[in-house]
Amino acid sequence: MLDTFKNSFFATLGVIALTQEKLQQLVDDLVRKGQITSEQGKVLLDEILSRGQNEGHAISQRLGDELARLAEKTPFATWKELRRLEDRVRSLEIRIGELQPAGESGGEAAFGEGIPPGGGAFPGGVTG
Repeated sequence: MLDTFKNSFFATLGVIALTQEKLQQLVDDLVRKGQITSEQGKVLLDEILSRGQNEGHAISQRLGDELARLAEKTPFATWKELRRLEDRVRSLEIRIGELQPAGESGGEAAFGEGIPPGGGAFPGGVTG
């Protein structure tokens, strides 16, 4: 989902750059034809770009709000939650190990057995 957002964002930046270039060409053509003065062209271009920037910020804000709303509804755990669960599992493994009589393995490997400390249940540990 993040890749889609990034791709859309960069595509939008490309469109904005292209639009600014086209607007500049349009204003230059109007000035060349004598339909507006150079100063009027500069004011017009600044006004259009300013409006576009304001609308871009509003769209970005709405998009951010929508992504936050969707993230709240998504049934996935956050990295913070995964780290907390990993710590709880490690703590429970220690407690289970303390409860077992010496020499008794319980017949099965412990949940985190073979995972290096800090290695977590994910390759490279849980990072975020």
